[in-house]
Amino acid sequence: MSGEPDKNRLDAYFWVMLGTFMFAVMFIIPKHLGDSISPIQVTFFRYLSGFLTICPVYLYRRRNIRKQAHAITGYGFHLARAFFGAMTTVSITYAVTHIPLANANAINMTSGMFAALFAVLFLGERLGWRGAAAILVSFTGAVIVAQPKFDAGGQWLSTGAVAALISAMAWGIDSVILKYAASRDDPSRLLVIVNGAASLILLGPALYFWRDVTATETGLLMLMGPIAIIGQYFNILGFRRGDAINVSVVRYTGIFFATLIGIAFFNEWPTVTTITGSLLIFAGAFAMLRFGARRG
Repeated sequence: MSGEPDKNRLDAYFWVMLGTFMFAVMFIIPKHLGDSISPIQVTFFRYLSGFLTICPVYLYRRRNIRKQAHAITGYGFHLARAFFGAMTTVSITYAVTHIPLANANAINMTSGMFAALFAVLFLGERLGWRGAAAILVSFTGAVIVAQPKFDAGGQWLSTGAVAALISAMAWGIDSVILKYAASRDDPSRLLVIVNGAASLILLGPALYFWRDVTATETGLLMLMGPIAIIGQYFNILGFRRGDAINVSVVRYTGIFFATLIGIAFFNEWPTVTTITGSLLIFAGAFAMLRFGARRG
């Protein structure tokens, strides 16, 4: 019995790490397509194809989903996840097309920091001074990776770095909502509502920024949905088994995955600055795993 919590925690880390890997793979597509297609249009394709992917699964499982009030999350939580999920994807899509993939993902991984802060505020999880120090270390690493310019002229942060930071904040909020909803709802129901709602939220803006895409581009964009569904499903499994703070920190492995993908597919070798900042982010992440969330 004493080993069961540790087993659940390891299971949570494993599933979230797999989910993180799937999302790192997914962003190869917008990085490859470049900035000729609006991030909003890209994100619309991602959620639409995700909805079409999960819909048959949900319809098949619908009869087996128990209609009990305590086991079904209200639509408000799903709509909030759809909004913040869409914000996350639009922002990080913009980021990966304007700065190196490893840099964008490193900054985006500060989502664990934001998740920790929001988990303390809304989930009753506690964060001691060691956990707070771990957050500060990770954030310092993210600032280094963002490579701010401290001279009087010019832009202090690149638009790509700002977009990655916005993505991190939205992802942090989404993580907290996911932690609440994942333990109270069926994964297929959760995914079908979130992906369908995000598609509707993005439809108008996507039409406004629409540009015609080729058959090849359409195929690549529609491939993002199935990849994301698999990643989301893995995240749900992970968040069902662990605290929001600790599980979110596992997403920092995305820096490693993004670095390998950047080298392999785009010849983006990390600079000394990127490596230094990423090491600090990793250090903060491991410290968070050691001194992270405790139930309030």
